[in-house]
Amino acid sequence: MIQKKIKWYNNKKFLVSLIGVFIIGIMVLSTLNIFETKDKSNTLKYKNYIFSKQSDQWLTIINGQQVSFSYNPLDLQNLTLPYFSFAIPKIYVAYDNIDIENERFVIQRAYSMFQYLNIKPVISCYSEQECPDIPLINCLNDDSLYLKYSNDTKVYIEDKCLVIEGNQEYQLMYLDKIFYNLLGI
Repeated sequence: MIQKKIKWYNNKKFLVSLIGVFIIGIMVLSTLNIFETKDKSNTLKYKNYIFSKQSDQWLTIINGQQVSFSYNPLDLQNLTLPYFSFAIPKIYVAYDNIDIENERFVIQRAYSMFQYLNIKPVISCYSEQECPDIPLINCLNDDSLYLKYSNDTKVYIEDKCLVIEGNQEYQLMYLDKIFYNLLGI
């Protein structure tokens, strides 16, 4: 009597058992997080800084303090700014009061970043129309950042004002670019 050797891959019972053990093994290992993968898309190294995305902000540590940005530096690399010197002890952050609902967050963002940089921000109006009891600036005389809410999008110098004209998203992009430049990032 000649006995045939049964090869393991021809034995259906063995193959079904092997596949079953494999599937059960993967299920057990996945519940133990053995195959955990880290999503690196929320972390970015730029120059000597590590940025991590949390919620809708990019965070990094500068001089031992956590600083947040709306955009990471790679997203803003191709934005260009006209030259404007922020080597001043005080800057007016100006806006048109009729656009205050659209500008409130951008104004607060600019205010807090200038404070962080030890530049005294002074909230001010660009025009007298509906201006509360705050300073009224004149670009001929006052070093100012003028946040002009508009459907047009542009950044330019007008006498002693750096004007960021556009919607909130556009203004936040350029504010982050300014602060990255001032921080040397």
